[in-house]
Amino acid sequence: MGSSAVSVLSLLVMGTSTVLADVIPISITRQVAANGSVVLAPSFVTSESFSASDTSHALGPYNVTKAGSAADISGSAEQISNVTSDQNAIDMDASSNLKGVGVPAIVVSDASSGFSFQFTVDALSQVHIFGAASLDSSSQLANASAFPPHFDGTQSVALTGPGVNFDPSIPALNGIFSKSCFPPPSGICQFTQMVPIDSTFTLAAGQYALDVNTDGLINYQGQGVGSMSGSSDLSLTADFREIPEPSLGPFLLLSVAAVIWRQRTCARKPIKGFLVR
Repeated sequence: MGSSAVSVLSLLVMGTSTVLADVIPISITRQVAANGSVVLAPSFVTSESFSASDTSHALGPYNVTKAGSAADISGSAEQISNVTSDQNAIDMDASSNLKGVGVPAIVVSDASSGFSFQFTVDALSQVHIFGAASLDSSSQLANASAFPPHFDGTQSVALTGPGVNFDPSIPALNGIFSKSCFPPPSGICQFTQMVPIDSTFTLAAGQYALDVNTDGLINYQGQGVGSMSGSSDLSLTADFREIPEPSLGPFLLLSVAAVIWRQRTCARKPIKGFLVR
């Protein structure tokens, strides 16, 4: 094939390369929090407590851990996330711990992490959302109360915008996933679960919101002996790619290449009755 045809086909190949989407930020909120308290009954006097939190509205890398503890309770919330023009990367961990309180009390330890991002895409695009969610809880807390100690782990991911309503539970990708652990009056309650996340969506040009949250909560009423812990972790990446709109350009280039090839081929064929030297 002639050099002209090769050059035209080269342009055709170059025109089909992947194009990164242009994600334009509108606003972002990232936060972590850890709180806990022990309220004695029946006086309802708070005997111990802790509280720690952080909130940021700035773009770029975010790497924050907030933790607190008291005599019988502790909690920790961590988030590592970053936002670029074509990717959101998020890692969250929320964990809570408590020891048994030897007198009647209301005990709470709660840790949470949140990511909320509003943005626009200026062209037809595709987003690939993938990662994993995991919950872990272990208890050796003996409690004879009618309100047994329990761990609640909750994780949620929501993507909303024009023609898209992605509000997945984990694993059903269809709501909010949560898990509770209720130990028996004496004995061990333990579970571990990891669920993959993998979904791809087409986004029309317009405004969207991506919200990701995780929470780990332990509470009980009564008095107990032993200990209990739980964690709620979420790792998520959203990759954006622009989808090239259909164009006549590639077809025109291919037609030109075919004409050039045909002309050069015909020029080399001998005409009947003549000798081409």
